[in-house]
Amino acid sequence: MANSRRGAQLIAIVDDDPLIREAVEGLLRSIDYDAATFASAEEYLASGRRREMSCIVTDIQMHGLSGLELQAMLSTEPNSPPIIFLTGLPQEDPRRRAAEAHSPYCLAKPLVPDELVRCIAKALAEAGRT
Repeated sequence: MANSRRGAQLIAIVDDDPLIREAVEGLLRSIDYDAATFASAEEYLASGRRREMSCIVTDIQMHGLSGLELQAMLSTEPNSPPIIFLTGLPQEDPRRRAAEAHSPYCLAKPLVPDELVRCIAKALAEAGRT
């Protein structure tokens, strides 16, 4: 996978729903980001590609490790990428939990493409990765 676009920014998409992974990957590639998809947090962690990522887009609730558990693990690493949480749950609790995990980024499913794009750009800028 070439990292030649958008300043070689590679976005990880971690979601157990293949339709979400495919849709987000297509959206990101259409606006010149590179994307790598993972069906679980465990798959992402085992990939050996963690240092390549500029940002992570992950579901909060997945089989196995949750997005919040993934964030907690990665937060102990230096220069960990910003994380954007996705949730299909209508209640406020996952957003509160994301905020408590020190991530201001939590978007509801179904995703609004422009909202996700703006959120990624903001997260990358705030992390100094643009």
